[in-house]
Amino acid sequence: MFRRPKGTRDFLPEDMKFRRHIEKIIRKVFESYSYEEILTPTFEYFDLIAEKSGEEIRRSVYVFEDKGGRTLALRPEMTAPIARVIANELRSRPKPLRLYYITNVFRYEEPQRGRYAGVELVGSSRVESDVEVISLGCEVLETLGFKYYVKLGDVSEIRNVLSEIGVTDEREQNLILSMIDRGGDYSSYLESKGFDPRALNELFSTREVNTEKIRQVLNLIEDKFSDRVIVDLKLSRGLDYYTGLVFEFYVEGLDVAVGGGGRYDKLIETFGGPRLPAVGLAFGLDRIELAAKERNLISESEVMKAIVIPLSEKCVKKSFEISSALRELGIITELEVMGRKLNKSLSYASEKGIRFALILGEKELESNTITVKDLKKGEQEEIELGKLKKYFKSITRDTVCTSL
Repeated sequence: MFRRPKGTRDFLPEDMKFRRHIEKIIRKVFESYSYEEILTPTFEYFDLIAEKSGEEIRRSVYVFEDKGGRTLALRPEMTAPIARVIANELRSRPKPLRLYYITNVFRYEEPQRGRYAGVELVGSSRVESDVEVISLGCEVLETLGFKYYVKLGDVSEIRNVLSEIGVTDEREQNLILSMIDRGGDYSSYLESKGFDPRALNELFSTREVNTEKIRQVLNLIEDKFSDRVIVDLKLSRGLDYYTGLVFEFYVEGLDVAVGGGGRYDKLIETFGGPRLPAVGLAFGLDRIELAAKERNLISESEVMKAIVIPLSEKCVKKSFEISSALRELGIITELEVMGRKLNKSLSYASEKGIRFALILGEKELESNTITVKDLKKGEQEEIELGKLKKYFKSITRDTVCTSL
């Protein structure tokens, strides 16, 4: 028996229905802020991934060689590939660029971290762009119904302090930032290298907001989001390309972030493009879906479903016509194709959550009628085929009015 590869998952129809519903909600929020969708190749040259992704991601990336001996990697995140696209193909587009994605990424990690939805706002160094991206993230979690909070930090402050105590090498700074992000003993490490960690400890222990950018964010962010923001100057995110403000989103009851992001003002230039400031965020969709299921947050409005059941071979052709007419009305319609008896067809419909069964026998065919059985109400009536659309239009209007 063949098994799926370790670390992967299969998504059954009910899983996919829930996933697509979550994606639809998030996509609507992204597009309401005027972001446009982008998609990059599933794999990139490894050098691009390794350039600025950070040690943690470099360790978890899937690397392979193509038939030409070139080293490639499955994309472990989306910011670097999008920065490449901007450097090569979008550099002359009007700024700012507002781009979003909903896609898979690949890492040697637990399988629930395989899909991301995120945005990149490129071309502005002003704090308004940081505020917009943070607000957009809040809007997503608000719309999904979560109780949540946002941690806000500033990597540039940490880098400034490291420079002041003598740690000026960027690679060394990135290593220390990664240790801070993982909760490692950065103090002992600094001391072993001959650096005094007290100034860094003082930065992390202060209760005052001593960074101008964070003060500006707190001042500009909408009141409905402001009480969700918690300043954490120890927040560093662990990606080498971050240069300024960073943030993470948490939902109540989950001890890991469901999303995060920050400012990266040098990455596009690193890939051969112009110097374009940028800020972005990404949500782990699998974590969001898990949290939403646990809290029963997502409830879909009723979707009209029907099944057309021909009771003899003579009724099959007309059943196709009726099915097409119902689909034109926006009703999800199945045609009974198994040749089952009526009772078994009705049992199948009930098990699938189908509300209406339209039964067409030879008697109905001769009288140009059809029997419509409402499985939800347990009622049925015989309707003229010419009045079928009118019947379902009235049902649809009632459903919409009830849901409103």
